[in-house]
Amino acid sequence: MHDVGEWGHEVVDSSTPTNAPAALFLSAFVDELMHLGVHDVVVSPGSRSTPLAMVFDASGMELYVDVDERGAAFFALGLAKASGHPVCVVCTSGTAAANYFPAVCEADVSRIPLIVLTGDRPHELRNLGAPQTMDQIKLFGDAVRFFNEMPVPTATPDAIAYARQMAREAVIHATGSPSGPVHLNFPLADPLKVDLTQPELFTIGRSTLPAAVPALMAARPVLDPEQVAALERLFAGKRGIVLCGEGTYPPEIVPFAHATGFPLVADPLSNLRSFDDPLVIDNYDNIFGGASCPEVDLVIRFGRWPVSKRCSATLQKGNPLQIVVDEAQTRDFNAATDAFVRCTPAGFIESFLAMWERTGTTGRGCRFAPDDYPRRWMSANEQAARIVTAVSDDPGTFEGPYVRRMLEMIPDGSLLFSASSMSIRAIDTFLTKGGPRPTVLCNRGLNGIDGTLSSALGAAQCFEVATLLTGDLAFLHDLSALHLQRELMRRGERSFVIVLSDNSGGGIFEFLPQRSEEPYFERLFLTPQQVDFAGVAQGFGIAYAHPSDVSAFATAYRRALRTPGMSLIDIETPLGDLADRYAPYQVCG
Repeated sequence: MHDVGEWGHEVVDSSTPTNAPAALFLSAFVDELMHLGVHDVVVSPGSRSTPLAMVFDASGMELYVDVDERGAAFFALGLAKASGHPVCVVCTSGTAAANYFPAVCEADVSRIPLIVLTGDRPHELRNLGAPQTMDQIKLFGDAVRFFNEMPVPTATPDAIAYARQMAREAVIHATGSPSGPVHLNFPLADPLKVDLTQPELFTIGRSTLPAAVPALMAARPVLDPEQVAALERLFAGKRGIVLCGEGTYPPEIVPFAHATGFPLVADPLSNLRSFDDPLVIDNYDNIFGGASCPEVDLVIRFGRWPVSKRCSATLQKGNPLQIVVDEAQTRDFNAATDAFVRCTPAGFIESFLAMWERTGTTGRGCRFAPDDYPRRWMSANEQAARIVTAVSDDPGTFEGPYVRRMLEMIPDGSLLFSASSMSIRAIDTFLTKGGPRPTVLCNRGLNGIDGTLSSALGAAQCFEVATLLTGDLAFLHDLSALHLQRELMRRGERSFVIVLSDNSGGGIFEFLPQRSEEPYFERLFLTPQQVDFAGVAQGFGIAYAHPSDVSAFATAYRRALRTPGMSLIDIETPLGDLADRYAPYQVCG
């Protein structure tokens, strides 16, 4: 939250003159965004962005308020990630906009459609020492798909047409191939209070396009028959897998796996573990770490590489043929791509299934792999599942039993948002098919822990019930987002449960090469914390529980799922020797 205050002479009150041209210009811009399917905006209070905030508030768009710009951008990112639609985020000038940078970078790498709208001083006040003024031109560099410096708002026909066109350009670029963040910088002149009584507010310059014709259409690319035939020849006789990283996949992926004979190796962020099918391999990390891992001649990879390093290391050592299917880039840090198919996973699958339907061979099973190959994967997966499901309920040893119980109890169709680092690895280990089917999301684009709570709260707006699994360092990094309890409660009886894996430090480093018995390791990496989370919860008005064992946790979690607003369940476990406690379940960083 930024405000110029006394010496900047910009605090708006009821006696401030109003700006009618800015109201019309900005209302045309906002109306066009809504026409193109933008439904949500996150606003941080500030003086220079007053015209934008007032127009958005009058638009009928769903508006959220977050006083912390850094958290607001992550909230918008989480909301866009969960909804699949672009989300606007609005702030004033100066360091407010700079605080958006971490979320913009995550949105870039994770391909999240974020529309960043920053207020700015008009050009005549720049580079002259005006308060709260910095260079905001291309502030986010190459991290955005599109940047535009908007004109100072006027209400001429040409200006109104331009405002609407820039709204179209913002949505087109944000939802392009691939999708991602865009940035529009708005120089806004006094008076900052806009006149919302204008008769043409929001309708000025509106298109006459019939309502039945969408303003933005997308077509899915598919392979032609010759390309499908060439890939079929390549696949023949291969011991192949479909490596499914973070992404969205159509239900047809399961019949595709059965037809090819290629198991679906399912990262938790693929959400394919919601399919209780024998060819969905949910315990892949354990399999790749064991001697019984089936040989792999061919990898078809959808999405980014999965969470498990053991998976990528094993495949790199085996050197199979690798086919990457993506709409834009290989995202291959192993530099092992043999062929790149520029296509969405859905379009790729559709191409094969359509070809087999045309040729009347749809029902043919295990088309490419040797007949026993899928069975070997299924057998290895079942063996690994027995190890995971046998996790002990002994209290106080490590978070595994608590995570396992949480995953058994989490409601179908609810949100499970994970912090990066150890939390997503715990989910990768203990989330198995055949149980509840939550939607699993995580900020894995840059693997950062910043903005985790804000992102989860943003994503939670698309669900009636949401659970965040986080470690204590990620939680502390975004603690101020707890003030959004009030914002959450304004939107009905939604429940948001924070399951805090509290080992008082950075346990992930137990798995990394930095691990050492030297004193520097504890201070520089484990970073032990002493935080009274009960006091934190009380300060923010959050329901709090500190269960002593798994049974008490189950009672607390069940109660929290039925409690409107935020609840915090603090699971306290030791910090040291975390890697040793995970060893029986073969978690690998």
